[in-house]
Amino acid sequence: HQSLGMATPATVFRPAPIDVIPPLPVATEPLVPNTVDVIVPPRTRQHLAPVTEHALGATVHAVEWEAVLTPRARLLLPADQQFKFTAALARREVTVWASDRSIHIVLDGAVIRTRPSRLSEHDLRDLLRRGARIAGPEPARGAVTVDMLTTSAVIEVARTVSRDGCIGLGGHKVLLESTLVGQRVTVRFEGTLMHIVANRRLVKTLPAPIPADQRAALRGARPSAEPLPPPAPPHQAMRRVAANGTVTVAGQRLRIGRSYQGQTVAIAIEDTVFRVVIDGN
Repeated sequence: HQSLGMATPATVFRPAPIDVIPPLPVATEPLVPNTVDVIVPPRTRQHLAPVTEHALGATVHAVEWEAVLTPRARLLLPADQQFKFTAALARREVTVWASDRSIHIVLDGAVIRTRPSRLSEHDLRDLLRRGARIAGPEPARGAVTVDMLTTSAVIEVARTVSRDGCIGLGGHKVLLESTLVGQRVTVRFEGTLMHIVANRRLVKTLPAPIPADQRAALRGARPSAEPLPPPAPPHQAMRRVAANGTVTVAGQRLRIGRSYQGQTVAIAIEDTVFRVVIDGN
């Protein structure tokens, strides 16, 4: 190393005086200043009265509930109904007023959308069970009015087929088919005929039991401009021909012929006839 006057580095350093650091005074007051605790009450939400069995048993005309639009500003409703809004309304909370004729979308007290409803009374009851409430007065003019119904050539209503295969229409009990039990069908009035549509297929055509001037008063009536859907294919039953040449379908014995004994035949069940198909013929 390089030395200073041949002195070692250690001899150059001089001890510094040691000052005694006095202890810090003990704090008698909290370092954090006194604060006043302010309790902010949580945002109050409207508590819905529980829906009683009596309310569910009564006729439900309209319900309302709050819903939040999706990130794509859409609102999904039962009966395959969907509302689309501008992107600026994404994730906004709206109030939905719904009946079996009209649906109103209310935002900040203003009606921003009104459309015809495809909801049935069954759908309205289901919404009540899921938290909706009985609605007040209609917030705007309905999408379907009596004038629209009386001037429409085609009127539709939706009904659920009961366990005995019937539907109710204005006090009339109409017998359909046992195969439709529990299904939701659309009853389409057109002139003097009544068409039954299930799963977007025409399944039955009957004389209309409701006069044209009374159809607008039916529960859930709405005008329709869509064409009549195509008929559903007939039901088929497969049977093996017995030794005496007969088969039984729906309690009826059909004579096929002894020459076909042991063969499997397809039987198309139509409204008034049975059609037997053997080897595609």
